[in-house]
Amino acid sequence: LFPYTTLFRSVSQSRYPRRLSAIELWSQNTSSSQVFGGARMKKSALVILPIATLGLFCFSLFFGRFGFDLTDPQFQFVLLELRLPRTLAAVGVGVTAAMATVLLQITLRNSVAEPGLFGISAFASLGTVISLLIGFKFGSIESWVFAVGLSLVGITPLVWAANRISRVSVQTRGPVTTDLAVIGVAFGAFALALLGIASFVVPDSRLRSIALWAFGSLSLQTNESATTLILLAIALTAVSIWASRGIGRLALGAATLQGLGISRSTLITAALILTALLSATSAFAAGSIGFLGLLSATLSRFVFPRTLTWQLVGATLFSASTLLLADVLARNLFAPLELPVGLLTSAIGAPLLVWILSRSVRASGISSQN
Repeated sequence: LFPYTTLFRSVSQSRYPRRLSAIELWSQNTSSSQVFGGARMKKSALVILPIATLGLFCFSLFFGRFGFDLTDPQFQFVLLELRLPRTLAAVGVGVTAAMATVLLQITLRNSVAEPGLFGISAFASLGTVISLLIGFKFGSIESWVFAVGLSLVGITPLVWAANRISRVSVQTRGPVTTDLAVIGVAFGAFALALLGIASFVVPDSRLRSIALWAFGSLSLQTNESATTLILLAIALTAVSIWASRGIGRLALGAATLQGLGISRSTLITAALILTALLSATSAFAAGSIGFLGLLSATLSRFVFPRTLTWQLVGATLFSASTLLLADVLARNLFAPLELPVGLLTSAIGAPLLVWILSRSVRASGISSQN
């Protein structure tokens, strides 16, 4: 992901004499109209994206190897016991992963920040595995509690670094550095190592597929686990929308917040805790799905208005539709074998993200010449 950081810095350096932080670039609407066509694209996205998400939801339910016959008992079982849980889970995971990414990027002022990159998702996955080792059921509320506990451990270095280490990535005029990314990658690698060790000592043979689940998979979903996930996603979505106005004040910068008597450290800590809750909800159901949140947050930033609430809404629509499509492909490309959905999102998201950011660099260069 470091090449993306370089590309993003190129945007800020080519258009602005002073290097701006990510949130400042977002608030000034950096070249999004030149990349995607401006206000017309934003208005059409409000109509197209919800319809596309609903269409992909139905497509995920009814497309597969067993045909379409509602009178067939076998098809009814596949529809209600296999496809419906993982389709609902795809929506829940997409929503929570996108919101976690948007909040993390705004909090750290880093346009390539993602819970997967910073190790939060890996710690949440580790918490899920530990709950299984203890004996709790996959997808249960107890499993989610363990995922939340470990994800809070994962954000600890970010809370400390964002507030103590030279005020990294939260200064009004400070550069976006890779210090936090390095800290996150180190913690993430440590969590993945523990996750790999734990997956080998899980006694249940069904759960030995946890090695593939860690790459992102919806194959372990049941109606019960999907219901738990959806309820958690709805609750956290409501909290995120409610808290977005307060968290969005981080865009004002440290000096302005101090003048208003608002504690920046409190805002950062609260935002990171909410990010951990959202990441845990996503990871305890589907593992770590690479590039999903990063891709959806990037697309939303170019298409939707720059307020935090709109960014949350746009990112969730992009994320849910992307994951629904990726899950259908994962189930059917090499049937009866099933790919981890995280591999597909990475394969789709990485090239598209490079193209989007390269277009923004080119558009910014044209604007500066004019």
